[in-house]
Order: sequence, then C-alpha cells, then structure tokens
Amino acid sequence: MTALIQRIYRKNKPLFYAGLVCFAGFLYCLFKQQFSSEMLLGESVWNKPARYFFSGWMFQWTMSLIMHHLNSRSTRRVISFALALIVPGIALTMLAEQLFFPVGYQAEMDGIRMLKTVLYILFFLMMVWICLLFFIQRKNPRSQHYTWGLRMALLIFTGSLLLGLVMHYLGTYTVGGLHGSPGIPFFNWSKKFGDLRLVLFMGIHSIQIIPLLSHYFFEKKKQVVFFSLIYLMLVLAALFFTLLGQSFF
Repeated sequence: MTALIQRIYRKNKPLFYAGLVCFAGFLYCLFKQQFSSEMLLGESVWNKPARYFFSGWMFQWTMSLIMHHLNSRSTRRVISFALALIVPGIALTMLAEQLFFPVGYQAEMDGIRMLKTVLYILFFLMMVWICLLFFIQRKNPRSQHYTWGLRMALLIFTGSLLLGLVMHYLGTYTVGGLHGSPGIPFFNWSKKFGDLRLVLFMGIHSIQIIPLLSHYFFEKKKQVVFFSLIYLMLVLAALFFTLLGQSFF
C-alpha cells in the first residue's frame, strides 16, 4: 500500500494532494456524523457529502495514474490543476448545500447550486477533453490492450456523467416513488424504488475496474473491448430497470 501511495505521489502531485483533501473531508464528515442528529431526506446531513468526498478521493488518485499516460506534459499539468480544484469544489458545494438546506437560507442555496452546476459542467467538459486526448494520441507508452482499457473506461465514465447532470437538473434521483425513501446503509440507495445513483455508481467506477483488469488479467485488445461492452450493457440494463421504478434491494 505504501508503495502504491508513493507511486501516485510521484506520478501527479496536484492530484495526489487533491485526493488527500477529499480523503480528509471524508473522514471529517464521518466524524461529524457520529455527533450530529440532523437528518435530511432520511439520512444524516453528513452522509451525502461523505460519499462525494470518498468518490473524489478515489477519482483523484486513479486519475493520477491515468494522466501519466498522456504524452503532452503541458496538457497534463493544465488538466491536473483544473481537476485538483474542480473535484474537491464539487464535494464542498455538496457539503454546504446539505448544511444550508435544513436552515432555509434560500439566497445562499441558490448561489451554492449555481456554483455546483458550473463545476459539474466544467468537470464534464474536462473529462470529454481527456477522453478525446486518449483516443487521438498516436504514440502510447503502454501496451495496446491497456491503452484501450484506459480509453474504454474514460468513455464509459464520461458518458455516465451525463446521467449525473440529468439528476442534478431534475433535482431527484428516485424513479417511481417519493424522493428520500428508505435506503441501504451509507449509499442510501432506495430499497423500494428505482435509484439513479446506483447506475451512476456503476458507470463512474468503470474508471477503476476496467484499467485494473486490463493491466492484470487481459492480454489482448479484443478482450478489453469485449469486457467493456459487457460492462456498458450491464450499466444500461441497470438504467432500464431503474427507469421502470424497480429497486435492486
């Protein structure tokens, strides 16, 4: 584990430190949750920000390893600093939104939501740019099957972000029932109705699953592409049943 952390640090320092910020935010939210009884939509006000910080931590450290495979050093630097600001910013706006919502500060809420929307859009555009860069660069520093693992993971991840934007625009993630229905521990995915957050979770964590399998298990490009398509079909199937209002729990 220590060797992996050192490797992440060497590959990309801005994303490493941004990941540490997110991890610290995750621990802070867990700590505050133990001493707070404030609830919002059936869960602690600290639970949702904790999930965002945790995902941000995983994303930043994963991208620290992925970005190393972009050939242009200047482009890597620009993208890394942008992601190091945007991703923790999204988690912080979620934390602020959760804390202001129960109190009822409407003006503050509107400003926070506007900032979060801008950060979401910037994040999506950054990922589109990264995805395009990995597909168009001619010389790749790793094997073909691993390169395609990165490409397919980034493609599915970026496509999944569209679902996150739709959820943000609609202001809900529940399909077929009331928003904030009882859910499973920590993730709070609905036990009774369809929950788009589960589909989003499957989509965004392709960025860890597919490259990992491409590096350790697959040996050919067609194996990577085939698995990626199977994974994509599973995500789409989960989306289909979720839109029908069915829960997986």
